[in-house]
Amino acid sequence: MSSIKVSWKNPNEYKNQPAKKQEVETDVKDSSQSSAAERKGATEAIIRGGIHKSQPGGDQKEHVTVDYKKADGDHVTTKHVYVNP
Repeated sequence: MSSIKVSWKNPNEYKNQPAKKQEVETDVKDSSQSSAAERKGATEAIIRGGIHKSQPGGDQKEHVTVDYKKADGDHVTTKHVYVNP
């Protein structure tokens, strides 16, 4: 599991579903994308929004979009992290 700090762009996302919110945060922390981003210097994973599929022609797996940033706020990468719906 990654030691990366996980936060939400909208802190009220899943406000009424705390178990789902925690599950998504755990999926992000446990993802290989977070480990890879950490190796590139990321210290924070910012979840942009709730679980979704991309537009037709895009990623049809359930995922959240995550921005990875360094401690100084510099962008490292943006990735889809697959979650359990």
